[in-house]
Amino acid sequence: MPGAGPFGDSRETPCLGVSRPSRDARWGPTGVARMVAAGSPRLDEAFDALGNVHRRQLLMSLRRRRRARLDAATRDAAVGGGRDRDRLTVELFHVHLPKLADAGFVEWNRRRGSVTRGPRFDEIEPLLRFLDEDASELSAGGCD
Repeated sequence: MPGAGPFGDSRETPCLGVSRPSRDARWGPTGVARMVAAGSPRLDEAFDALGNVHRRQLLMSLRRRRRARLDAATRDAAVGGGRDRDRLTVELFHVHLPKLADAGFVEWNRRRGSVTRGPRFDEIEPLLRFLDEDASELSAGGCD
């Protein structure tokens, strides 16, 4: 149907019944719709980066602050996720941080134990903003 669907005049999340106007900044020329419409491999890379809860948490914390301390990040993630802190630290250092750094989404200072936004962070930021702003809607609703 013209005017409906993912890029029509309104955005509707069927299971939540939430409509969004098409002029919403998240869906505008610099938002998520532009990333999707471009169909670039970079979108796949962004989704891959967001595909793990620990990478998502780290990227979300960098969205709110420009720098994150790894000791605090691993402590919070381990406590919140019921994980062993040492094991999570090993995963971060050997899997998650190298993946994010190689993609350019973060810069990682191993010596200081800090992570900052990388040169390509702006490319993933629209997705992070979307996830952050819609988190309450998504968790409050739910699809069967």
